[in-house]
Amino acid sequence: MLAFDQFVKSFSTLNVLADNKDAQYIYENIIFKEDLRILAVDCSEDGKAALRAYVKDIEAYCEGKVDLSNEFLRQSIGRMVSESMNLLGYKKIQDAVDRELPGAKFFKTASIYALDTSETPPQKIIRCIVDNY
Repeated sequence: MLAFDQFVKSFSTLNVLADNKDAQYIYENIIFKEDLRILAVDCSEDGKAALRAYVKDIEAYCEGKVDLSNEFLRQSIGRMVSESMNLLGYKKIQDAVDRELPGAKFFKTASIYALDTSETPPQKIIRCIVDNY
């Protein structure tokens, strides 16, 4: 995972978020939360937008303190999701957009990702069942 300060430097348009504590919180504590990342991959495997995994937590965190009607902020969150998915080997499907984001108040569309098997990603998900004794 890129540290938040490295992430905002990776896109020139994101520099305005450099000192934004709410954007940093969303990046570090929602977008890169392990169980939500796994759910984002599950959504992608089902042909749905990865953002579906995050939208409830993002909108709940932002309620009353962050203006999610701001298109730049929503696009920036989309870039955060893309960063997370790319680390797991998932790339945006060109022109594939999910127009149904159940429960979302501010997010209306989001990108759909698919696993790129042409290269080995820096991270992977391992699921297993273990005995409790």
